[in-house]
Amino acid sequence: MPTDAPAVTPQKNTEAPAPKESGLTAAWHEAYDFVKTAKDGFCHEVVKPFVGASQIVTGKTGAEIDPQTPEKQTVAYSLGSMAGQATDFLAMQVVAKKFGITPKVTSILASGTLAALNTTDAGGHTLDSLKERGENFIVGAVSMAAFEGANAGLRKEGLNSGFGKGLLRESSSGAFAGYISANTNSLIKDGKVADDKTTAESMLGWAAAGGAFHAIGAGASRITAELKPEIMARTGRLQATHVEGATTREFVVTSGKSDLDAFVGSNTRGTTVTVREIMPGENGKVTLGARKQMLVQHLSANEGDGRLLPSAKKADVIATCHPENLSDATRAKHVFSENQGNIWLFKGNNNRLLLSAGETPVNVTNVNGYKEPFKLNRGETTIFAMAPLLVGNPSDMNSPESQAALADFRRQLQEAKQLKIDGVSMDFWWGMINKEKGKFDFSYFHQLTDEVIKAGLDVATVLSFHQCGGNVGDTENIPIPNWVWKDVAEKLGSTDENIGKYKSEQGHFSPEYIQVWADKVAVNYYADVMKAFRDSFKDKAPYISEVNISLGPSGEMRYPSYNSHDVGTGYPTRGAFQGYSDLAVADFKQWALSKYGSTENVGKAWGITELKLENILPPQDANGFFDRNDHLHTKYGQDLIDWYNDSLVQHGKTVLSTATSIFGAPESPFLGTPVGGKIPGVHWRMGWINGDNVTYSDRKAEVNAGLIKTSQAWTAENAYGYANILNMLKGLQPAKPGVGSPVIPSYTCLELPDGQDGPDAQSLPHTAATRFGIAAKLWGLMLRGENALSGTLYNGADWDLMDDQVITSLRPEKFYYGLTLLRLHDVVDNPVGRQKVSDLIRAIHTTTNVQQSAPELQPAH
Repeated sequence: MPTDAPAVTPQKNTEAPAPKESGLTAAWHEAYDFVKTAKDGFCHEVVKPFVGASQIVTGKTGAEIDPQTPEKQTVAYSLGSMAGQATDFLAMQVVAKKFGITPKVTSILASGTLAALNTTDAGGHTLDSLKERGENFIVGAVSMAAFEGANAGLRKEGLNSGFGKGLLRESSSGAFAGYISANTNSLIKDGKVADDKTTAESMLGWAAAGGAFHAIGAGASRITAELKPEIMARTGRLQATHVEGATTREFVVTSGKSDLDAFVGSNTRGTTVTVREIMPGENGKVTLGARKQMLVQHLSANEGDGRLLPSAKKADVIATCHPENLSDATRAKHVFSENQGNIWLFKGNNNRLLLSAGETPVNVTNVNGYKEPFKLNRGETTIFAMAPLLVGNPSDMNSPESQAALADFRRQLQEAKQLKIDGVSMDFWWGMINKEKGKFDFSYFHQLTDEVIKAGLDVATVLSFHQCGGNVGDTENIPIPNWVWKDVAEKLGSTDENIGKYKSEQGHFSPEYIQVWADKVAVNYYADVMKAFRDSFKDKAPYISEVNISLGPSGEMRYPSYNSHDVGTGYPTRGAFQGYSDLAVADFKQWALSKYGSTENVGKAWGITELKLENILPPQDANGFFDRNDHLHTKYGQDLIDWYNDSLVQHGKTVLSTATSIFGAPESPFLGTPVGGKIPGVHWRMGWINGDNVTYSDRKAEVNAGLIKTSQAWTAENAYGYANILNMLKGLQPAKPGVGSPVIPSYTCLELPDGQDGPDAQSLPHTAATRFGIAAKLWGLMLRGENALSGTLYNGADWDLMDDQVITSLRPEKFYYGLTLLRLHDVVDNPVGRQKVSDLIRAIHTTTNVQQSAPELQPAH
């Protein structure tokens, strides 16, 4: 933080000292101060074990006890026992907390202790046997452990907020604990499971207890949150935090504090809390404003209304970063409607919440309990992991195999959430979505995205217009829809179903993606899928962080130059030229005539006398053409490669602009959601490292993939050959953030070292990724990265190469705004991956630089 950051002092109370508190108020403060070391919701926490313990003690609920039977306890006695044990339990909780024991462990131990100390048999007789006390301790502790375990599991399933959800969660947990209690007791005492009647009674009693303590505890927590600031404000003990020269607002959170804690812990994208604003008046007097619902949510610089959670519509106040990107109506609800840029959040004592606007946080360290600032920007830098190509059998998700695969997917998602990974990238295969022309089925993908969202993760969807199969890592075979090739031919007035496919120098056709020279037909198919997706997933738009658009084979913007339809073209060869289809040849003729004006002028430029139109063709001997380096040294060769690159770049522009017009339209639910496109890291046949210098070779692999031109120098000014691609991407960006959908490219192969596979491969992946990153930054583009091979995630050195490229709070000079990792299980089920991704995420989210540079707060006088 700059040294001239605003200074802060608690606002002084210039009035006469507050009158002495009444006995009731003083008693309230004394009691509250006694337990204030506990977390928010303390009352809720301590009520829970009391009722559970009473069930262990009585064995039945009070209503089930027969007062006519002398051996049974009376209802009044039962209720009195509950109250007494509640007092005992409160003491245990407070003492345990003093020793740092967590509430869950406290509950378990205290339940067992009370069960051992109190009368626990049905007749209510005192137990003198140490053995029986030990048995009762086990029953009590195991029962409460079952309750806590079930409660935690249901919280993970989403039952973690709201009175209704809490009631269901804790009643269900109680029923489970009752089952365990009855059977544990019976097994210990009789060596057999409890009969159905006993089990049912215990389950019913525990379920009722669970519902009761939730209602009592929730109410007690609400009263605690509400009355404390009210009393403090009336007695002058609540003061506003005054920051000179800064834009701040301060609130008291009256409900939803635990959800806010989870949000600040980066476990949720946003949450709604009930707040009352701390309103400074004259002479330091403070009042509390009306209750309002405040949505607090992450929002990055590229996101607008479409990324807000649905609760934004009902919220009275909205707190996010970058209010300038919101619509006028939404911005009017923003806590800082006149500001722009970063918004910071601080949590303090007595449920205080302070928000400040500015590029750096205000310095309120150690004032009213405020500590580290939390930036309401999810961070442009995010970490995603790719889902499996398929989860189970999409045609039969109820089969045992599919259910097992789905269960494992859920486990992986939970692991990813614990690692604080931001989300999951998922292929939406065209061949599955659109099997019949004009009909769309997203049911399988809704099921999977439901699982991701339920796990608290975002979804980066990939509209995969390419075939799955035939590429590195493809373990499934999902061709593009069968009807497509015939339909393309019909629309182009042909009976040849190969007319829409790439044709290589070897004469082979590729079925992986519709060739770019058929875009006038294909773009309509893509648009139909985009619109169908937009309409089907409109309610999930706030949870979809990006809509990535497949631009070629493997989803990458390239030609299938090194794909399996050709022979001998794989890594690390030059690949094969793909411009030999009838559509490609016709387009090349038109391109040359458009550039030079006539066939005669084309001939002059190329040094060919009496050139005929039918002779404007790709090279008939591609091997000879590239062996002679004609692509570098002849005007014909340079023009051929310029046309080849221009065609690919125009394809990218056509498809991506179609996507931004659909998803970034003012009425679109995805307004502000980034549109992604993948640029492949073709790093072989590139060159060599000589000391600190890079010497480029012929770069034939990149040329045949269509990525670079040869008519321009491969200098930094020309983005090392990638200027045409970057200019296209730059031109697609919205006029200002929040107006449309930004386009965020992703570059592959961040993890491999230069010189891989020896000098003959001429491989420079690290240099290529670095230089593309430098160029993207100069062009003003946000850029994400990917690793090329899943196996590299098991190598720490490869992780280090990726980490070195990623922008973090301590490395803002780097180039990549995050990673998408191939694949999810290669991270969460991999000790190296788990450690490395944790280290990287910690580096991304650290505020060390902010805290170290903040000036030391001077005591107020």
